[in-house]
Amino acid sequence: MDKLDALEDVIATRFDSIVREEAAVLLRPGMTFELTQLKRQLEQSIVRLAEVLAHSNLTVADVEKDVETEWRAGKLSGRLDVLLYAEDGRKIVLDLKWGRKAYKGRLEQGLATQLAVYVAALRGATAGVLPHAAFFSLSRGEILATREVQFSGVAATAGPAIQETLARLERTVERIEAILMAGRVPVTGVKGALPLLRMLGVDEAEDSAYLRRTPGDACEDCSYGSLCGRSWETLP
Repeated sequence: MDKLDALEDVIATRFDSIVREEAAVLLRPGMTFELTQLKRQLEQSIVRLAEVLAHSNLTVADVEKDVETEWRAGKLSGRLDVLLYAEDGRKIVLDLKWGRKAYKGRLEQGLATQLAVYVAALRGATAGVLPHAAFFSLSRGEILATREVQFSGVAATAGPAIQETLARLERTVERIEAILMAGRVPVTGVKGALPLLRMLGVDEAEDSAYLRRTPGDACEDCSYGSLCGRSWETLP
């Protein structure tokens, strides 16, 4: 039995166990097709990931690793899905996602802020070697990474390096902190609102040095529309 066969056996065993513990609804009558399809997708994705890591000489150092570090006036804390080590000492965070399109778009637009924060969390623990980060789509078995992260047989996704995204994020956060400390709360999701960077006093010629979000982007994960007035705009 070769290593891939052994891996498939482990996946099958662990999959059945996880389904019983976390997704028992898939064991109900009438769910056979969905269960079989999910199992096949995950098996193919994990085997593909194992092949890429082996060919790229990358080692899995940890999974679900808790991290905490000082960042600006506070702390960053979270959990890394997969932490990889390269032969040259680089650390690479692999963030597992189910989908693909949205995360590829974030890399292309320089808006993969979650990966940027992971880089910031690990930056203090590296000895002069900047950490990297990438997404892995479980549904497609595909690694999504910008050009500075080299994975064997994986085409780079167009877009700025994650370290550049982090630099833009930090510049933007600094501006936001200043305006909040002045007692002003920028609101971009209501009609007639200026773009965030204009509210922050950034000259249009300098936009590329900051995170450029479209109006309303910040509203996707915000539930305070009644305070800023966004919820009122939809009332008859």
